[in-house]
Amino acid sequence: MAKLYGMTHEEIELAFPSTIDEMQAQKENDLINMEKLPQVKVQDDHRVHIQIHAKANQNPQNLAHTRAHEKLMLTRRDRPELFQPPQMVGGQPQGGQAPPPIQTPSQVTK
Repeated sequence: MAKLYGMTHEEIELAFPSTIDEMQAQKENDLINMEKLPQVKVQDDHRVHIQIHAKANQNPQNLAHTRAHEKLMLTRRDRPELFQPPQMVGGQPQGGQAPPPIQTPSQVTK
C-alpha cells in the first residue's frame, strides 16, 4: 500500500520497521547465499522466515532450510502439545520438553 501512495523505500522502512523475525531471516539469507545452512529454531515465526527466504538464492541450502520451517509448521499444527511452555513449580520447569531442533539433510549422519 505504501508503494502505491508513492512512499520511498526509506520512508517505508521508517514507517514499518522490520520485525525481529524478518531481521533474523535476512541474516540467515546471507548464510544461505554463501551456501551455508543456518539452524531452524522452534520459536521462529516460520511463515515470515519462508517469505524472506524466498528472496535468497535458490540453492540446496535454501530448499533444505525452507523445508525444515515447513516441517515445524506442520508439527506445530498437528502436535501443539509439543510446543507448550513447561509448567513452573517452585521456579523450576516441570513436565514437557521442547522438541529437538529439526535436522536438515546435510546435518543427518549415517
